[in-house]
Amino acid sequence: MAVIGTGRMGGAMASSIVRGGFDVVLWNRDPSKSERLAASLDMPVAATAAEAASKADVVVTSLADDAALERVYLGDEGVVEGLKPTLTGVVLGIVLAAALVRGMSALLFGVSKYDPWTFGAGALVVIAVGLLATALPAYRATRVDAMTTLRAD
Repeated sequence: MAVIGTGRMGGAMASSIVRGGFDVVLWNRDPSKSERLAASLDMPVAATAAEAASKADVVVTSLADDAALERVYLGDEGVVEGLKPTLTGVVLGIVLAAALVRGMSALLFGVSKYDPWTFGAGALVVIAVGLLATALPAYRATRVDAMTTLRAD
């Protein structure tokens, strides 16, 4: 897991997650906050939000306001950089699919072997799965009452 934003709320969440037995990578816009927390709980600190996101299956964010959220997700080296592996997979998939067309052409009925609509649909499916894999956990996290979670510890 990665915790991005290690102020009071994010630091408390990271501590609870570590006590639950999970590995956590930390990142904060002010490195001193994440470094203090990391030293007390023996957790690694990422150099960027993108690095933290790339090292985790789940990313938890606790940020002060909309401007901070936009900078951390969409800014240079932001969390969205973590989507690059998905896009790389799509490009490689298309290239490999085009290379394997000869062997697969005997299995195709009613579709040309270089049908752009089929290639495009396949790429869209992979992109949709990548977006759902990041958006659904984030949406579910917004539905959790943070105070209830912190009191449960």
